[in-house]
Amino acid sequence: MGAFETVMSNLGPYAWAKLNETGATAFANSGSQGGTISVQGTWTKGATGIDSTNGASTPTGQLIFSIDPFRSAMSFVMWFKRTGGTNTAGRNLIEAYISSSYNMDSVGECGINTSGYVQFGPRYSTAMTSMTSNVNVLDGNWHHIAFTKSGTTAKIYIDGNLTNTGTTGSGTSTTTVSTYIGLATGDGTNTYDEVAYFQKELTAAEVASLYSGSTATNITITDTAGMSISNSEFLDPTISLQSNVQYTADPSTADSDIYGPTVTADSSVNYAADPATASCEAVDPAISTTSNIEYIDTASTASSEMVDPTVS
Repeated sequence: MGAFETVMSNLGPYAWAKLNETGATAFANSGSQGGTISVQGTWTKGATGIDSTNGASTPTGQLIFSIDPFRSAMSFVMWFKRTGGTNTAGRNLIEAYISSSYNMDSVGECGINTSGYVQFGPRYSTAMTSMTSNVNVLDGNWHHIAFTKSGTTAKIYIDGNLTNTGTTGSGTSTTTVSTYIGLATGDGTNTYDEVAYFQKELTAAEVASLYSGSTATNITITDTAGMSISNSEFLDPTISLQSNVQYTADPSTADSDIYGPTVTADSSVNYAADPATASCEAVDPAISTTSNIEYIDTASTASSEMVDPTVS
């Protein structure tokens, strides 16, 4: 499983087309919904995707998700690339229709306009002013596109960055409807990878993680006076997800764990703590002791330090 797929899996999509297949007429649904995702038109399978270990597909048709896109909270994500063509007309990117009150079936409601900009303005009981990304996604490069909604707030993200926010109608519907994803017609060759739908709003950090293939962009160490909060996290997301280290602690039970959740067991990190003295040590036993990391936390002063004592 590649880095992008690992992050996607951890976020729990409802419907997810990895687009890895090279045969058959439908795609596997790797989301919690299960089953398969059918195709309208023709898809050329096995194309080179954003993740070199996985294929994408170049369609003259659309994927058909059977989902509930007009719920109170939802998200669509996909990798997209257009090569060739002149883009003489805007094209729909996602199409769904329940009634005249609940629909996204035009370029302004969810599509790519003649300037190559993504637009989003779904109708939830009443129309909303269409948002525009102002980022050209028809430049021949891979782009990550994400649409999110929670309550009456809708957002567009391009390549992990929030590009616009708007206000939708207040109505909702949990009706399941065939939802068509992909530019059914248009100039050039349109290629997709890792297309997914979530029954929740993805946060800005989660969208960024789907773009980068890791879980964040900074190292964050948080310490709370008196150790009163039971959940803590230490994460280095600037390296690949397979090398990330996560630290969680429940001081009420002195149960702590530090681990690299996707690496092999022989690279695991053991964490040992003595809550009576608040002195603890994190060691990777599979490598030399010169790489040991020592972590000391004085709960009474909320002063913490993480150091490698064998280097300057």
